[in-house]
Amino acid sequence: MARQTNISKSCVRDSEFFKVEKPLFIQVENVLFCVPPHYFDSSDVFRSMFSLPSTPDDSPQDGTSECPLFLEGIQADHFRDLLRILSFSIATLSASENLHRHIRERPTSWVAVLDLATRWEMASVRSWALKCLKNEDCLTRLVLARKYDILEWRVPAIKELAVRASPLTPEEFHKLGVDLALRVVALRERVRSSTVREPTLEDINEIAAL
Repeated sequence: MARQTNISKSCVRDSEFFKVEKPLFIQVENVLFCVPPHYFDSSDVFRSMFSLPSTPDDSPQDGTSECPLFLEGIQADHFRDLLRILSFSIATLSASENLHRHIRERPTSWVAVLDLATRWEMASVRSWALKCLKNEDCLTRLVLARKYDILEWRVPAIKELAVRASPLTPEEFHKLGVDLALRVVALRERVRSSTVREPTLEDINEIAAL
C-alpha cells in the first residue's frame, strides 16, 4: 500500500520513468487547451510550428499560458477529437484490436481525426481513423478517398456506386461534384444496359483516376 513520505536527500530520480515535461498551451478558436508536448512527437509538421517567428502582431507564441500556440483554420471540436486519440497510446494496440474498446472518450467525428492526422502527418492516427471509417457508405468512402488520397478505397467505392439499386440523390451529386457525378451516372447507365451488370475495371479506373 502506498503511503505518504518526505523525499529523502539520498533519493535519486529514475533515469527512465521520471518525466519533467512543461505543458503545452494551444488556442483553437476561443478555446484554450493544455496538453503534454509528447502528444505531437510523431508529427514533424506540428513541431515545426514552434519555429515560426511570431504572429502578425509580433507577439511570440511559445506555447505558454500567456502566449499559447494559436492554430488557425481548424475547429476546437475537431482538435478535441484528435486529442482524445493522442491521449491514448495507439502504439500499444495490435492492428486486430478494437480501438473503441480502449478509448475512454471517443471522437465525435473520425473524419475530423483523419483530416488533422493527414494534415500533420500523424501516420498511426491516420491509420486508425481509416480503420474506423472503412465501413462508411460507398459515397462517403469515395469522397474521403479523393480528398485524403486513400487509393485502396477508390475502386471498391466506385464499383458499389455503379451497381447499387438507388440512383444518386441531389445531395450526393453535390458531394461528388458535377464532373465526377456525371461520370458515375454514365457508368451506372452502362452497367444497366450491359448483360453482365458489372462495371469493367477499365471504366472504374478511369473514374478512380479523377
